Amino acid sequence: MIDQEIVDTLQHASVEDRILIIEALLQSLKQDIRVKQSSTTPFRVQTFDLDGTVQMDRDDIYAERVL
Repeated sequence: MIDQEIVDTLQHASVEDRILIIEALLQSLKQDIRVKQSSTTPFRVQTFDLDGTVQMDRDDIYAERVL
């Protein structure tokens, strides 16, 4: 949690100082996101063959839907 003293100090800081703090926080968040993304393994796409073209009748597909 953020200490109230820090919040009070930030409220009285200049706009330039607050922008610098926001930029520092943003950089910190970007680094955390990069670390989190690099630790996850990307998904693997598995291809398969349907032995040719599958013909579907649009009327049959929509007939199954109940409106």
